[in-house]
Amino acid sequence: MFLAALALLAGAFFIYRSFQNLEVLALDVRIGIGEKSGIDVNSSALSYGKIVPGTSVLRKVILNNNRDVPIEASIMASEEVRPFLSFESPVFLEPGKNLSIPVSATVPFGMPVENYSGKLFFKIKEAK
Repeated sequence: MFLAALALLAGAFFIYRSFQNLEVLALDVRIGIGEKSGIDVNSSALSYGKIVPGTSVLRKVILNNNRDVPIEASIMASEEVRPFLSFESPVFLEPGKNLSIPVSATVPFGMPVENYSGKLFFKIKEAK
């Protein structure tokens, strides 16, 4: 009985560890909608400047794996900017590697002039 309980506990811990995040990174996102395009070269945020409705802008985010194990990064956008953004998720990185992740912002026709801000989250866990 004791061995069965110990095996069950070890199995539960293994399942817990396989879903546990090593780290969650958050990057500020800013999208402006305007009648004329504008550029924002802010390097501390994912800023798209002003985007004219009906057009897209592509930015790249560099993700570094400074760990000794391969990682999987699941990428998610906050509700405020999610309708505009497209990206591949999840992404995988080998130890010591960097990856340039394209993140596109598309503004549909008919959107009013307005500014949106939110977050892009990178949930990092050990790759299986």
